[in-house]
Amino acid sequence: MKNCKVIILITLLSSFSLFSVKANASDVNNFLGFWLSGAYSTMLHNVDMVHNEFGGAAELGFTYELQHRHLLFNLGVGYTYQNTGINVPDFSYSQGTFEAPLYDSEGDALIYNYNVSNRIERIGAHYVPIQLMLGGQFGKFYFLAGGKFRLAISASTKVKSDITTTGTYPQFIDDFANMYNHAFFDHKPFESKGTTSLNHCAALSVEIGWRLGMKSTRETGFDAPKDGKARYRLGFFADYGLLNIHRNREEPALYVADDFMSLYQANPNLDLNSVVNMNHSFNTSRFNDSKVNNLFVGIKFTMLFALPHRGPCIHCDDY
Repeated sequence: MKNCKVIILITLLSSFSLFSVKANASDVNNFLGFWLSGAYSTMLHNVDMVHNEFGGAAELGFTYELQHRHLLFNLGVGYTYQNTGINVPDFSYSQGTFEAPLYDSEGDALIYNYNVSNRIERIGAHYVPIQLMLGGQFGKFYFLAGGKFRLAISASTKVKSDITTTGTYPQFIDDFANMYNHAFFDHKPFESKGTTSLNHCAALSVEIGWRLGMKSTRETGFDAPKDGKARYRLGFFADYGLLNIHRNREEPALYVADDFMSLYQANPNLDLNSVVNMNHSFNTSRFNDSKVNNLFVGIKFTMLFALPHRGPCIHCDDY
């Protein structure tokens, strides 16, 4: 959180300094506008054996921008949706022991096993981003750099996996499998939905690109060719989160009702999702004390509308 405060303080001090420079001069221009962006996104982490799946993000925001000759100051607020995933190693879970076994429909003692494979977990996160950026523009080229603080609003989870069940009987060498009438099935797909909570995120942000439709002229005066009221930009950006967004939780990776086997034997058409629940790994001890940082890399389109200009137009170059 200390890094976040430092970023915001430095940017605010810089912005106040920029405002104090000829705030009413004719070469200071003010704009209101909006931006749209699409990005590759992922949640970087330090957990072994867990691999990231492809993720994406979309963002819409509204912005104020002050332009003073080559200098740019940008302040904005918006909405971000991020969807990203992880691939979790296979694991097993058992109900019953030889000392305290379960019993099948014929009264035989057994250990009932669940083998979880092909587990893909995804998070759909919603944020409110607040950005403070400083930069410059030279001809058609521009750049911005600064900080972006994303307020975490909510996050939903979806976990998909295949589950194979087997029975271990003390009187037999091999496990029993592929016997649907005994609730032993092979690679049956499951899906569970839920929620999780994320910490707010402070990020370093960099943006570079081109101003579109700019008139290239060095003529001056009232009749000189000038850009219109609307300005357009297309650029590449990257946001790297400095803060750990993960919160420790203690939920089980797999929850199965104690009477799952008997329920399934009595009704093979049972809605299995009503008695089986898979929690996202962010909600389990697997990720406890881990560090998770957001990363966004993508393309950003900005459209700005000029506000009424103070002072006469004596020198009309678009710097």
